[in-house]
Amino acid sequence: MTLKWRSFDEKPDVDFEKIYDIDTVIAYLYAQLSEKHGQVLFIRAMAYLQQADGLSETELEDMLSSDDDVLQSVFAHYLPPLEVFRLPSTLWIRIRNDMQKYFVERDEDNIPVIYL
Repeated sequence: MTLKWRSFDEKPDVDFEKIYDIDTVIAYLYAQLSEKHGQVLFIRAMAYLQQADGLSETELEDMLSSDDDVLQSVFAHYLPPLEVFRLPSTLWIRIRNDMQKYFVERDEDNIPVIYL
Protein backbone atom coordinates (compact mmCIF):
# COMPACT_ATOMS: atom_id res chain seq x y z
CA MET A 1 0.00 0.00 0.00
CA THR A 2 2.58 2.52 1.06
CA LEU A 3 5.23 1.43 -1.42
CA LYS A 4 3.70 3.57 -4.16
CA TRP A 5 3.50 6.75 -2.10
CA ARG A 6 5.59 9.69 -3.22
CA SER A 7 6.62 12.73 -1.21
CA PHE A 8 4.26 14.99 -3.16
CA ASP A 9 1.19 12.73 -2.84
CA GLU A 10 -1.71 13.96 -0.77
CA LYS A 11 -2.20 12.37 2.61
CA PRO A 12 -4.54 9.39 2.22
CA ASP A 13 -7.87 9.67 3.98
CA VAL A 14 -7.43 6.53 6.01
CA ASP A 15 -6.75 6.19 9.70
CA PHE A 16 -3.95 3.63 9.79
CA GLU A 17 -4.55 3.06 13.49
CA LYS A 18 -7.79 1.33 12.48
CA ILE A 19 -5.93 -1.09 10.21
CA TYR A 20 -4.80 -3.60 12.78
CA ASP A 21 -5.36 -7.05 11.32
CA ILE A 22 -5.30 -8.88 8.00
CA ASP A 23 -9.05 -8.51 7.45
CA THR A 24 -8.89 -4.71 7.58
CA VAL A 25 -5.79 -4.68 5.36
CA ILE A 26 -7.63 -6.77 2.74
CA ALA A 27 -10.72 -4.56 3.04
CA TYR A 28 -8.55 -1.47 2.52
CA LEU A 29 -6.80 -3.03 -0.49
CA TYR A 30 -10.13 -4.06 -2.03
CA ALA A 31 -11.58 -0.58 -1.46
CA GLN A 32 -8.59 1.06 -3.16
CA LEU A 33 -8.66 -1.30 -6.14
CA SER A 34 -12.46 -1.09 -6.42
CA GLU A 35 -12.15 2.66 -6.74
CA LYS A 36 -9.40 2.31 -9.34
CA HIS A 37 -10.98 -0.40 -11.51
CA GLY A 38 -14.69 0.06 -10.84
CA GLN A 39 -16.48 -1.49 -7.92
CA VAL A 40 -18.72 -3.92 -9.77
CA LEU A 41 -15.98 -5.24 -12.07
CA PHE A 42 -13.35 -5.64 -9.35
CA ILE A 43 -15.62 -7.18 -6.70
CA ARG A 44 -17.18 -9.63 -9.16
CA ALA A 45 -13.79 -10.69 -10.53
CA MET A 46 -12.51 -11.37 -7.01
CA ALA A 47 -15.74 -13.14 -6.04
CA TYR A 48 -15.56 -15.47 -9.06
CA LEU A 49 -11.93 -16.29 -8.28
CA GLN A 50 -12.68 -16.93 -4.60
CA GLN A 51 -15.69 -19.14 -5.28
CA ALA A 52 -14.12 -21.21 -8.01
CA ASP A 53 -11.47 -23.82 -7.51
CA GLY A 54 -9.20 -21.92 -9.89
CA LEU A 55 -10.08 -20.28 -13.18
CA SER A 56 -8.19 -19.72 -16.38
CA GLU A 57 -8.12 -16.16 -17.64
CA THR A 58 -10.41 -17.14 -20.51
CA GLU A 59 -12.94 -18.66 -18.10
CA LEU A 60 -12.86 -15.57 -15.90
CA GLU A 61 -13.27 -13.22 -18.86
CA ASP A 62 -16.18 -15.35 -20.11
CA MET A 63 -17.86 -15.18 -16.69
CA LEU A 64 -17.37 -11.43 -16.44
CA SER A 65 -18.62 -10.98 -20.02
CA SER A 66 -21.76 -12.96 -19.14
CA ASP A 67 -22.50 -10.82 -16.09
CA ASP A 68 -25.02 -8.12 -17.03
CA ASP A 69 -24.15 -5.96 -14.01
CA VAL A 70 -20.46 -5.98 -14.97
CA LEU A 71 -21.21 -5.10 -18.59
CA GLN A 72 -23.59 -2.30 -17.57
CA SER A 73 -20.97 -0.80 -15.27
CA VAL A 74 -18.19 -1.08 -17.86
CA PHE A 75 -20.26 0.27 -20.76
CA ALA A 76 -22.10 2.93 -18.76
CA HIS A 77 -20.62 5.79 -20.80
CA TYR A 78 -20.33 4.31 -24.27
CA LEU A 79 -21.70 1.46 -26.34
CA PRO A 80 -19.46 -1.43 -27.32
CA PRO A 81 -19.20 -2.63 -30.91
CA LEU A 82 -22.35 -4.60 -31.74
CA GLU A 83 -20.51 -7.59 -33.17
CA VAL A 84 -18.49 -8.16 -29.98
CA PHE A 85 -20.31 -7.62 -26.72
CA ARG A 86 -17.57 -8.73 -24.31
CA LEU A 87 -15.56 -7.28 -21.54
CA PRO A 88 -12.43 -5.66 -22.99
CA SER A 89 -9.47 -7.87 -22.04
CA THR A 90 -7.44 -4.84 -20.99
CA LEU A 91 -9.75 -4.28 -18.02
CA TRP A 92 -9.02 -7.73 -16.60
CA ILE A 93 -5.30 -7.35 -17.40
CA ARG A 94 -5.13 -4.15 -15.32
CA ILE A 95 -6.74 -5.90 -12.35
CA ARG A 96 -4.47 -8.92 -12.79
CA ASN A 97 -1.39 -6.69 -12.83
CA ASP A 98 -2.43 -4.99 -9.57
CA MET A 99 -3.32 -8.30 -7.88
CA GLN A 100 -0.53 -10.46 -9.31
CA LYS A 101 1.34 -10.84 -6.03
CA TYR A 102 -1.81 -12.16 -4.32
CA PHE A 103 -2.61 -14.81 -6.94
CA VAL A 104 -1.32 -18.34 -7.14
CA GLU A 105 -0.94 -19.56 -10.72
CA ARG A 106 -0.58 -23.22 -11.64
CA ASP A 107 -0.65 -25.09 -14.91
CA GLU A 108 -3.42 -27.65 -15.25
CA ASP A 109 -3.36 -29.59 -18.51
CA ASN A 110 -0.96 -26.94 -19.87
CA ILE A 111 -3.46 -24.15 -19.13
CA PRO A 112 -2.50 -21.50 -16.55
CA VAL A 113 -5.11 -21.43 -13.78
CA ILE A 114 -5.39 -18.56 -11.28
CA TYR A 115 -6.23 -19.11 -7.63
CA LEU A 116 -6.98 -16.43 -5.06
